[in-house]
Amino acid sequence: LVSAPGAVLTDTLLDRGIGKDVDSVYDNGIKQPYFSIIARNSNADRLDEFIGTIKEVLENAVKCGINKKMLLAGINYFEFKYREADFGHYPKGLMYGLQALDSWLYDDKAPFMHIEANETFRSLRDKVDSGYFEELVGRYLLNNTHSSIVILEPERGLTAKKDKALADKLKKYKASLSKDEIREIIEKSAALKRYQEEPDSREILEKIPLLKTDDLKKASDPLIYDVHKLDRTDIVTHDIFTNGIAYLTLTFDMSSLPYELTESIGLLKNILGLLNTADHSYADLSSEININCGGIVPGSGIYVDIKDTNKITPVFEIKAKALYDKLPFVFDMIKEILFTSDLSDRKRMRELVQMLKARIQGVLLAGGHSSAMTRALSYTSVTAAISEKINGIAFYRMIEKLEAHFDDNIDKATDDLRLCLSK
Repeated sequence: LVSAPGAVLTDTLLDRGIGKDVDSVYDNGIKQPYFSIIARNSNADRLDEFIGTIKEVLENAVKCGINKKMLLAGINYFEFKYREADFGHYPKGLMYGLQALDSWLYDDKAPFMHIEANETFRSLRDKVDSGYFEELVGRYLLNNTHSSIVILEPERGLTAKKDKALADKLKKYKASLSKDEIREIIEKSAALKRYQEEPDSREILEKIPLLKTDDLKKASDPLIYDVHKLDRTDIVTHDIFTNGIAYLTLTFDMSSLPYELTESIGLLKNILGLLNTADHSYADLSSEININCGGIVPGSGIYVDIKDTNKITPVFEIKAKALYDKLPFVFDMIKEILFTSDLSDRKRMRELVQMLKARIQGVLLAGGHSSAMTRALSYTSVTAAISEKINGIAFYRMIEKLEAHFDDNIDKATDDLRLCLSK
């Protein structure tokens, strides 16, 4: 309904200009779970239209049915993630523990409900043609009387207003103090600072458990790989256990790309796979990929020479994962995405630019310190400078300008994207 490319509710809200990005949240780790539909960068005066559109789309989904192919794609996508059990940089044991608590907190007999999920996925797949999902939409979304509408509306200058109010309050409080009271506050602040900066005693430090050098392995894990040649291309393979899943990375050297086109790589990796191609609409493309494999994701990277850190190789990458018998399908899809994506679809390009801008804003707000560090390092490090133009504040400024003056700049941006693909 919302998250997949081509999702009917998202597309309808975007087509009607109700927000520039649409997202959903389902929190099921609590006694009373909730489902939210969120439109970002919208206007409060479009509230009735927002609610009406959601109701209209959901009623049509119940009446006419949800796209079966998208349902199967969604089930396969989550089942692949479940079987893969890849939690990124989070420890697997920790994540399994948190999953157990989602059900265990409310049923002492069901700690493994979300960990032993093979039967769950089989059951969901069997129910695709039974009207089960349409019934869920009707019962829990359309006919649910326990709902709320929340508007978060920014107020320009609010931070400055609060800072001034606090400064006035502190100034008034200071004026009410005697000289002795002010001196006492200064002395306590200085004492606190000394306490915080004072090194801990040896006795306290020895209470902290530490690893000894004998606890660490002296030998590093071996690198298991073979290099083969295919024409002028190096093929690197790793013969290791992956539970039947093939992990594929196609790496394209960007060293010959003009530096001024670096920001275009940031845009390219965020739109490939989300555009119509010669054989598929972007919605069908997403469904085909998720039904047949674990995902195809464009990206970028910067490789540094281990012997000379001044030598770097910026790359454009496409990563995919699939069962071995699906690798021919994966290569066909990558070829289709790279060579036939429709960059001339101005309507879809505008939607993607608007969504990208909204999402980068969220990232900058949540991790501003990281963005600031990369920005500062970009003045002294070539690696950071490239990263800044692909992922950082410089890239956001480019997207911001493109979104604000889309009709004037999209042709030049599209030409730059085509040039990047040709390189």
